[in-house]
Amino acid sequence: MFPDVNAIAAKVSLVAVVAILGWVRNAPPGVDPGTVADPLREIPGRIVGVTKHPATQLGFWVHFTSGFSMNAFLFMWGMPYLIVAQGLSQLEASGLFTMLSVAAMFAGPVIGALTARHPLRRSTLALIVIWSLIVVWAAVLLWPGRAPAVLLFLLVIVLAVGGPGTGIGFDFPRTALPSARLGAANGIVITGAFAGGTLLILLMGVFLDWIAGGGDYTPEHLRLAWALQAPFFLVGITGILLSRRKLRRLMAEQGVVVPSWREVLERYRGRRP
Repeated sequence: MFPDVNAIAAKVSLVAVVAILGWVRNAPPGVDPGTVADPLREIPGRIVGVTKHPATQLGFWVHFTSGFSMNAFLFMWGMPYLIVAQGLSQLEASGLFTMLSVAAMFAGPVIGALTARHPLRRSTLALIVIWSLIVVWAAVLLWPGRAPAVLLFLLVIVLAVGGPGTGIGFDFPRTALPSARLGAANGIVITGAFAGGTLLILLMGVFLDWIAGGGDYTPEHLRLAWALQAPFFLVGITGILLSRRKLRRLMAEQGVVVPSWREVLERYRGRRP
């Protein structure tokens, strides 16, 4: 007989709760926890304040727009699309899923390094990732019949980059908010791609049930269902541009001005011999 995994998990969780209550403190040794934690009644107001900050809003929209497509692809509709709409075998589709995971492992450090090296262009990096997703998805969905293997490979790669691309969103609150507010801000940012992905999965499912009339999905049905991403990208990019404008205005008031691309090019030319 195999052990009851759920019972084991419940017991381990109970031990963890007891250990946390007994030994974990919300303050360094010798410091009164009441001096470092917000009173319970103030927490909702603090969360509202963090939510209204443009850095949190920009982080949310970057996370949302970079990651909702990948989440919907991985968690629900990617495998049916590859097998039914693109005619791949289950083994071939699984290979693309594995490739997506491996590519994301390599893309993560690159995205992180670029974010750290060019902090004033983080939103531009995020938009490059997002527009790459839009262009490749458009090419795949508009291709007559089954897309060529190289195009599906490229789709998997840009989806893989979109995953680490969501991490750019966390960097805006990190540099704009007090450290005591980062927990709330990160909690808001991280809901972006998961909320967007869950909503897209639901919307695609309702649409497919309606258009298929309870029958099997056809390649055309799945192609139309994936086209439902368009308003998600539109809303996300609009949110990025509006919140970025507000954040840059706030940064300018604090003495941090993001130079225009024309100024950047002029500086670059001035450094050349």
